[in-house]
Amino acid sequence: MRVDLRKLKPNPTRDFIIDPIDKNAVRRLTKSIKEDGFWGGVVCRQANGGTEIAAGHSRVEAAIAAGETHADLFVTDDIDDHAMARIYRVENATQRGSQGTAEAGAVASAIAEIAYDVMSGEGSGDFTGTTLETVRGNIASKKGIGIDRVLKLLVKDIPDMTDYTVKGHIANLKASGDYARIIEDVAARVEEEYLAEFEKLEREKKAAEKAGDKKLVKKIEEKIEDSPVTVARDAVDAATEKDAGGKKKDPTFDLTGVQQHLLTPAHVATFRSIVLAKGVQPFLPVNQHAKLAAELVRLAKSRDVEMTSGFIKDNVGTMVHAIIVAAKKASREEQERLLREDWNKQARVYQHEFARRAGDMLTAATKLAKHAKERPDGVTLHLTGEFREAVKRAKEAIKLIEAKIA
Repeated sequence: MRVDLRKLKPNPTRDFIIDPIDKNAVRRLTKSIKEDGFWGGVVCRQANGGTEIAAGHSRVEAAIAAGETHADLFVTDDIDDHAMARIYRVENATQRGSQGTAEAGAVASAIAEIAYDVMSGEGSGDFTGTTLETVRGNIASKKGIGIDRVLKLLVKDIPDMTDYTVKGHIANLKASGDYARIIEDVAARVEEEYLAEFEKLEREKKAAEKAGDKKLVKKIEEKIEDSPVTVARDAVDAATEKDAGGKKKDPTFDLTGVQQHLLTPAHVATFRSIVLAKGVQPFLPVNQHAKLAAELVRLAKSRDVEMTSGFIKDNVGTMVHAIIVAAKKASREEQERLLREDWNKQARVYQHEFARRAGDMLTAATKLAKHAKERPDGVTLHLTGEFREAVKRAKEAIKLIEAKIA
């Protein structure tokens, strides 16, 4: 089918935050297309009001960069979301292997696919092997949606995927906040699809309550409890990690930034274990993770050695130590700066108080002087003890200020 490459939509099952387009690969493909032409190799489907790419995002982007605008591609309307996810993961396994973000994207895709089936109730028998209630509980567990379920789904597409690898990716996704984001995105989709049905149940419940039909109210409440919308909202709450005060925790790991430099899952996992160690994490802000990873890559190149987990362990510790020393120094300097800032702030407060009261005093003195000038004959101005004491204090205040400030 002849299609306009510029109007193609991306695969909705690919998480482009976790697995973005590889710009280096696009540049290589662009050069090849300019030299030899565009040979396709792109699979698409007709859905959601347009043509979506199932596999071949980099090739499409490269073709456009090479000046191509239209091409004959394989397009079908017989690919559902599950198939779109499988095609994406198979392309990762066959074209990109375990390099870069391919595996992380595959795991993210599997999590989203299983989460949707769990929330919507559509896939209880496909790859859970247990009750939906158990899987819902797993959403909040350290294993995420369930490592065994992710493996069972992925092993069909990526035979080399292991329990250890999946654990590492899920840990990365949780630390970066992407796991919760994936669950939130899936929940939003589920809520949109089932909201009308959910709102109908709520209206029926109100009508039953108004009619005083307690049995019907209870029956409807059970349906609301099992509604995909309720399950989706509960899943988001379960997946969101919170602190002791119930506030959503900030991400502790910059997965997206680090993956731009460390190109294998094992290296990312090693790096994460070091930077999230108790003695390191408080001194290494998340926004410094990518910078540190880039420095590791630069160091390996300068020494002309291969990047390995051992190299990361041997060198990142020294780098982190330097960062910690600098952070502690910066912390002391920051404390001193804050102390100076607080002192200046309080000094301004005192000056404001003095200026305001001095202004009031000058206004009152002016009125009194004018009043004294208009004194009738035979009348004596009697100064009260309170006034005399106030004048004495004003003189002391001026003397104190002149001695300490002038």
